[in-house]
Amino acid sequence: GTTLIMAIMGCHPRIAVPEVTWYYPRFKPYLHTFGDLSNKDNFRTLALEMVHGLRMPYWRMDVDPDTFADEIVERAAEIEQSFAGVFAAMFERYAAHEGKPRWGEKTPYNIFYLDQILEDFPNAQFVYIYRDGRDASAEFLDSAFGPTNIYSAARIWKDGQEAALAFRKKLNNDQWFDIKYEELVLEPVDHLQRLCSYLGEDYTDDLMAFHTTPTAKRRGATKDNWALAHPITDRHVDIYREQLSLRDQNI
Repeated sequence: GTTLIMAIMGCHPRIAVPEVTWYYPRFKPYLHTFGDLSNKDNFRTLALEMVHGLRMPYWRMDVDPDTFADEIVERAAEIEQSFAGVFAAMFERYAAHEGKPRWGEKTPYNIFYLDQILEDFPNAQFVYIYRDGRDASAEFLDSAFGPTNIYSAARIWKDGQEAALAFRKKLNNDQWFDIKYEELVLEPVDHLQRLCSYLGEDYTDDLMAFHTTPTAKRRGATKDNWALAHPITDRHVDIYREQLSLRDQNI
């Protein structure tokens, strides 16, 4: 579901959404190891690791790897000499590459870093898609990166729901938007119109063509994301009935 929203919103003519970064899970717990970021050398070390450490190098932007880090360091320093400064500089650069004024980011485990994200970006708007835990666990077990037992799959799902619950109560409707997967796939246009309204953007039918984009086609060629290369469908609802044993369903 999160990858679906990433692909859909990346089709909006005003919003650039690149591939996942894992920046918060990968860097926030370990920022202290970089030392005082007001020190230019420490700051540059952090920026170099963030710039060159993307799973998809440079988000397929046409850049010179030898000079790109210097560009981001310079951009970040103008914003703020911090982790958030590098983060914003990277996404602003991608948005400029796409010719769009806004950017968004999807990393599944961001749900466990909402406090830090709000501290870095107080005006952030969150889009949270959630799904029946049985289907989510069934798909998680079948993925190339997920847990190997139903208890762990279900527990990870539960932890995410509990993390979201606290912020759903705390944030106003202008900063938090819920999407229920099972409802989205039945009435996608209605849900996407409401999502665009929440973001203060106009709805466009371009969003429904997400499966034709290079990101969707590239992801769609993989086992875990093959559905992304196809239009929205409800065929993935209640997959647990066939994929989970009765024992696993009970757990």
